[in-house]
Amino acid sequence: MKPLSRFLSLIVIAGLTACGGGGGDDNSSTGITVDAGSDITVNEGDSVSLTGRARGDSGYTFSWTSSDSTISITHSDTSKADASFIAPEVRTSSQTVTFTLSASSANGSSASDSILVTMEPVNELPVAAIVVEQDSRFPTNTFQGDETVTLDGSTSTDFDPIDSTAPISSYLWEQTAGTTATLESTLTSSALEFKTPIIDEQETLTFSLTVTDNEDATTTTSVDITVLRADDALPEVDAGDDITIVEGEYLLLNGEVESISQNAQPFTIQWRNLSSTTMTINDATAAETYAVAPEVSSSTEIVLQLDATDQFNNSVSETVTVTVIPATVTSLNDTGMLASISETTGFNIPVNEFPGQDGDHGRDRISSNIEIEKAGNGLGGFDFTKLDELGDEIGDESTDWSCIRDNITGFVWEVKTDDSGLHDKDFNYTWYSTDTATNGGSDGTQSSADATCSITNCNTEAFVAAVNAEGMCGFFDWRLPTHLELQSIANYGTASGVFVDVDYFPNAVSNSQISTWYWTSAPNVDGAQDEVAVSAWAIDFTTGNDNFLSKSTPSFVRLVRAGR
Repeated sequence: MKPLSRFLSLIVIAGLTACGGGGGDDNSSTGITVDAGSDITVNEGDSVSLTGRARGDSGYTFSWTSSDSTISITHSDTSKADASFIAPEVRTSSQTVTFTLSASSANGSSASDSILVTMEPVNELPVAAIVVEQDSRFPTNTFQGDETVTLDGSTSTDFDPIDSTAPISSYLWEQTAGTTATLESTLTSSALEFKTPIIDEQETLTFSLTVTDNEDATTTTSVDITVLRADDALPEVDAGDDITIVEGEYLLLNGEVESISQNAQPFTIQWRNLSSTTMTINDATAAETYAVAPEVSSSTEIVLQLDATDQFNNSVSETVTVTVIPATVTSLNDTGMLASISETTGFNIPVNEFPGQDGDHGRDRISSNIEIEKAGNGLGGFDFTKLDELGDEIGDESTDWSCIRDNITGFVWEVKTDDSGLHDKDFNYTWYSTDTATNGGSDGTQSSADATCSITNCNTEAFVAAVNAEGMCGFFDWRLPTHLELQSIANYGTASGVFVDVDYFPNAVSNSQISTWYWTSAPNVDGAQDEVAVSAWAIDFTTGNDNFLSKSTPSFVRLVRAGR
């Protein structure tokens, strides 16, 4: 490969006696001699001048030709032998072309002579370039320890590529100075990724990039990377993910702060509300804390900022967006649970290590933190209204009522008595239904010596018929509740010993020594015999569990009807 510099021009002057290959052409009949000059060597891209001569006559007409028809020869004045051409690109190997000068005299005599022009390839060096992906928190090319740095060499180029689509054929990176960095990519890729070392004193790391073009020419460049000492590193702060929450619910704030410096702690923490909507944070100086979502009339964004400062006064901040939405009207009751629990104990406040618990969310939690509108009253998010024997609403202070309307679900429920009458709390019944469309293929048990009640047959169908005949609270469409309907009045947060609000459902059986199962209308396929359901679902209001019982098992009943 020839030197990299280009000749701007090369003038070839034919000698008076010399000729291509050792002498001019002599036409013996006319005595004309033509001399094209001496053989020469030029570089691709050079502007080459051709100048020959003829003698032995006068009034010549000259012409130049080339063995390579692609070469364009400029010869504007044919009365002279002077001409020129641009040496074509020959890329990786030299090329020799024959140039012939012909001369014709006025009397028709002619002669010619040739020279050899060898054209050598010239390769411009590629240009190596390194672009550093910057960290905007620090000066140019400056990074803290344990940070991923990207050096991009893909903008390196070659101005005379053989393959213009890939002017650089290979890349080679090398760290030439400083504490060894941890590589996260190969040394032969166009971009180098590495992790900066954690060091006690500021240091400069030097990286070089050598690029090779299509003609094996190479160029090397380098870049210096400044790595800060560990104690100058900024803390890493995570304010958590953006979240949408319902007004009145608990919002767990799980901020995290850490540093590569062992001397950075303890951190000074501060949560700040950057929005105009007030949100009360329980402990704004703790990374892990909680807040109560404020009451809002429409979807509202609140931006909270977590500030952290280490022992070297290095400070960073990050924000989290909390979208608070109004509580929606629901047709389902909440569970009544307000407590949160860990693996070993319970709490009356949120537990950050055990997030997403029932006690942090839902209508019960909302009603404990903000005032919610109720048609009646009740514990937590429950909303009950007392009805008299005619089904009319009566005041919450009344001590004598016959039914309860659930204002959330719209259901009206039977209230048990303690008077040995039809609705006495201690009466129990076998499960029995002659409706073949819903009884699972088995009517159940019509009577049992173990069941006790005030009617002839102590079964659920007979009890429903008796209550409808009575017209309890002025209604005649009482029935057994479905599984979900009966579970809707279960209050798992009550401390009364029975999972129901006894202020509205008095005389509920409460006995920790026995199960207090209440029938639902749903047959159960588990334990089916001869492809018929011989059991049905029931809910135990002492433990809150649900299970299936044999239809012959005497259990309690609380009837329901659709509300109005």
